[in-house]
Amino acid sequence: MKAVSYRYIEHTADLGFEAWGRGLEAMFTHAAEALMGVMVDPETVEPAGKRTIKAQASGLESLLVSWLNELLYVFDTEQWVFTRFDGRTSPGGNRCG
Repeated sequence: MKAVSYRYIEHTADLGFEAWGRGLEAMFTHAAEALMGVMVDPETVEPAGKRTIKAQASGLESLLVSWLNELLYVFDTEQWVFTRFDGRTSPGGNRCG
């Protein structure tokens, strides 16, 4: 079992978590793991394919929210369950995927 780089917190919204990592890409990856971890147990999912999810925004906070929203959208509309992530960002920090 790998080390977890996020934790769930109390929040007035449906879900709250804090994610961290060594660098921006690791933090984006861990935030995605936290989000999917609420909906499925990643240990019970067998990888069946690879999918690229892209997002754009004007700032880093907005970019993270946009990317997580894209993951939720694909989960809801196409029933994709993601268990591995690579949160690469563009040099300017305004694109992820």
